[in-house]
Amino acid sequence: NWMVKFRFDNNVIRFFYSFDKGVSRIDLNAINQCRSASSIKLYIIMNCWGAKGFTICKTAHIQQLMHGREDYYKTWSALDNKCLTFACKDLKRLYQNHIIDQYLTYKPFFLEEGKKVKHHLPEHITFTLHDRRTSGETAEGAEVSSELRGQRSKLKLRLQCNYDVSEKKADQLSGYLRLDMIGDLEDFFLRKDYYIANCRRSNKKMNMGGYMTTAMIGFFKDHGVEGL
Repeated sequence: NWMVKFRFDNNVIRFFYSFDKGVSRIDLNAINQCRSASSIKLYIIMNCWGAKGFTICKTAHIQQLMHGREDYYKTWSALDNKCLTFACKDLKRLYQNHIIDQYLTYKPFFLEEGKKVKHHLPEHITFTLHDRRTSGETAEGAEVSSELRGQRSKLKLRLQCNYDVSEKKADQLSGYLRLDMIGDLEDFFLRKDYYIANCRRSNKKMNMGGYMTTAMIGFFKDHGVEGL
């Protein structure tokens, strides 16, 4: 395959979550099979991010990268419908056809849960990288990867130390974690910390461990975990 190298200077490196020595390799065959300019741009951005699991990108930054202006779209619905939806679907099509080995999904992050998203821009957008080689999916009885074991251990300790969840319950809950949930999990904790801080400011009593246990069960149910 023909390949092209892109090099970026320090003026744009702030836009990227992870960067590998300033060099990215792009497959021109994949570029030729993209069906829109947005797909091409997002494919290049995805490779330049060098994302590992997930990437949090400020809304203004993704607009700058895709369109050259931080305020190109004024609302989330416009950014979503006119840019990101088709581009991500196109990359998934290339992934399913085995043309590329990675694709992105995304969710907007609004600090206040339940906020109307159509007419506001989110604080940031969380992109989850789905990689054919490190998907984190394991068949029945298969060994869990060291990366996933590490993420589950971090979640267990976080629940115990920060939210007073019992060791037994934290161990059980952390066992449901998959690698493709990690970006959404960070957003989940940002929202919960915001809510808990507001409760403390208003002297509202709460059972921290019970609240977080129930919230975590809801999180995993929303991500398709069965049997909870």
